[in-house]
Amino acid sequence: MGVYLNPGNRSMLLNSIYSKGYCDHSSCSPDRNSHQKRNQQCRKYYACYSGHDELEDHSFVATTPEEVYPVLCGNCGRKLTLQEYKKGSCPYCHAGFNPKCSLHENIYFCCTM
Repeated sequence: MGVYLNPGNRSMLLNSIYSKGYCDHSSCSPDRNSHQKRNQQCRKYYACYSGHDELEDHSFVATTPEEVYPVLCGNCGRKLTLQEYKKGSCPYCHAGFNPKCSLHENIYFCCTM
């Protein structure tokens, strides 16, 4: 349940967990953004809040601290805890995450700062 925006033809594929989980928004980098964050409202995983907001009829809502798996690795498809995600790469497949996403941590994760 995620989003992948194909940079070549801008096609949008929904519900594509194994699509490598990246988008083509300016702050995202395909080589370092192989993860998706869960939206608290619709419970779907998206590569970024901008992609979510373009495709859904509501704004992205940050997950609460009670959310066990707020992140999904776009490379191997494993659900990750916030602590696993904050290490910078997937503990299962070692795919690196985009460090720029930490600039938007308050958008993705409620009450973590």
